[in-house]
Amino acid sequence: MALRIAVGIVTVDRASVLAETLAELRCQTRPPDRLIVCGSAAGDVAGIAPDAAELITAPRGMTRQRNAVLDAAADCDVLVFFDDDFLPAPGWLAAIEAVFSAHPDIVAATGHVVADGATGPGLSAATGRHLLALDQGASGPIVPVYNAYGCNMALRLETLRAHALRFDEALPLYAWFEDIDLCRRAARHGRIVRQHATTGYHSAGRENNFAMLIGKNFFSALIFSVDDYIFAHTVTLIFRKFMPVHKFAE
Repeated sequence: MALRIAVGIVTVDRASVLAETLAELRCQTRPPDRLIVCGSAAGDVAGIAPDAAELITAPRGMTRQRNAVLDAAADCDVLVFFDDDFLPAPGWLAAIEAVFSAHPDIVAATGHVVADGATGPGLSAATGRHLLALDQGASGPIVPVYNAYGCNMALRLETLRAHALRFDEALPLYAWFEDIDLCRRAARHGRIVRQHATTGYHSAGRENNFAMLIGKNFFSALIFSVDDYIFAHTVTLIFRKFMPVHKFAE
């Protein structure tokens, strides 16, 4: 039986960037059964036509908005989260459907990011389209990973519903490591993998605070240096206790 696939995008203050991503999604060889966009206010989706996506709102914050998308996608089998600045290759959804159909033990999957502006000042959408064009026809093995990368993350909803798994709204800032946190809890119930045939480009550039970016990358390296859920979750708990609330969480 064919899987019902929803694509969910959460966004804040970047309607023009969102519009480019939605336009790119129309190129998917396997269209999503539902396309859900969650902003925190009307201005977040200004200029987006009502027929371009299902538009919903939730209190500002990555985990709150992603949980709202989870609730809205209750009739689907797989939920794919793309960042509002992630451009997937045309075959992304077709490839992820094949993976989830063939491997029922997979609970989360992520793709191969050909370039990631999150590690620097950000890159243009035109650059992303050029890189994706060069990378057409990419293939490779399915490999285990510690977590799916939140900018392009597919989740098996049956598993999340069975174990009451949601994004943790207690995470600090807009939300640090919400992808790691959810995936490590889901990993108790199945495999998490990277599918190299699902390629995409992440322009990023939301966080312009240099100290914040360095801090996030430092703690990412710290977590990934020790492949242990308890250690990683301990670091997350420290964040919750000592990190100030970021303006995006208000």
